[in-house]
Amino acid sequence: MTAGRIVSLLTILAVLSGVLSQASAQARPGGGGTSGAGSSSSPARTPSSSVPQPGQFPENSATNAYLTGKVVMEGGGEPPEPVTIVRVCNANVHREAYTDSHGQFSILLGSRGNTMVPDASEGRDFANTTNNGARVLERQLWTCELRADLPGYSSSSINLAGHRFMDDPNVGTIVLRAMGKSESGSVSVTSLQAPPAAAKEYEKGLENLKKEKPADAEKHLAKATQMYDRYAAAWLLLGEVQQNEHKLDDARESYLRASTADPKYAPPYVRLAQLAAVNKQWAQVIEYSDKVIELNPTAYPVVYYYSAAASFNSGKLADAEKAALRAAELDTQHKEPRIELLLGRIYAAKGNYAVAAQHLRVFVGLVPEGEQSERAKTDLAKMEEQSAAGVKQ
Repeated sequence: MTAGRIVSLLTILAVLSGVLSQASAQARPGGGGTSGAGSSSSPARTPSSSVPQPGQFPENSATNAYLTGKVVMEGGGEPPEPVTIVRVCNANVHREAYTDSHGQFSILLGSRGNTMVPDASEGRDFANTTNNGARVLERQLWTCELRADLPGYSSSSINLAGHRFMDDPNVGTIVLRAMGKSESGSVSVTSLQAPPAAAKEYEKGLENLKKEKPADAEKHLAKATQMYDRYAAAWLLLGEVQQNEHKLDDARESYLRASTADPKYAPPYVRLAQLAAVNKQWAQVIEYSDKVIELNPTAYPVVYYYSAAASFNSGKLADAEKAALRAAELDTQHKEPRIELLLGRIYAAKGNYAVAAQHLRVFVGLVPEGEQSERAKTDLAKMEEQSAAGVKQ
């Protein structure tokens, strides 16, 4: 790279490593509306004295908002496994809760106890607009909608515009619709065969996560796997709880056990790719990403992002460009805005400043605020300046 390049490779590597490492420090995991994007559970909770009741709070008061609802498959059936409920506010995605085994969900927004491993689209710069752990104003919810997230499925959405704390907390039903061969890799067949006793321990683990008791959840999930070694879904959730507790070695072992329990179950490989990225083990990132793509080449755009980041950090710009473009093609709803950021840095490293600027503009438009956004704005200005200078020459 020549001295005239605006973005040095070393700077880019540091930024990308910082982006990916955020994931290891965080926790996992209606009347249908417009269509949205479509990956796990606790039973709906009966409102108690600590939960906002209709008429309890004046307009625009600040509190922890309580919402309930249900997820169903197109046709009215129950989801094949627990589903993640996400809240999308101004393109910022936050994973809120799991459904129970019947598709019911309950969310206490503003609670510090949402113990869910973040999706790749989360992080400091993509935090929810209501600030987890803080009191919530009604108007902060009015830019948000709820969706269900299960790879390979599209989701209807529930618009929270106009929702007030005095309203019925039940916001309705979210509908999941299959996209092509969505079942491939998205659901663990061996987990569906779990004996009742093991399934009961799994449910207890989910219940304890909802009650903000990760240590108890870990015990029940471990017991479920002891009762039924091929319980891939339990191994996966156990790993996510361990990852949230910063037990990364234990989490990695649980993910590996999940992949052994059901080699055709994609989510464990997604998590393994994520952990490998955190540890800058780029060859492993590509290995696990390729495994996910083999199982289902369209349901997990994030693994193309991981693969692109690994190739970029290995100095393989052509491979990085190819994978990142595929990620952008599949991520039609921009669940992972950092794909655009990565593309901007790839083209900057190649000296194509005009195209780099285009992708940085998209990123800034999707994520207008945050540390990475401010850095992207600075880089964008430089890309535009360099591009203009090149035209003049």
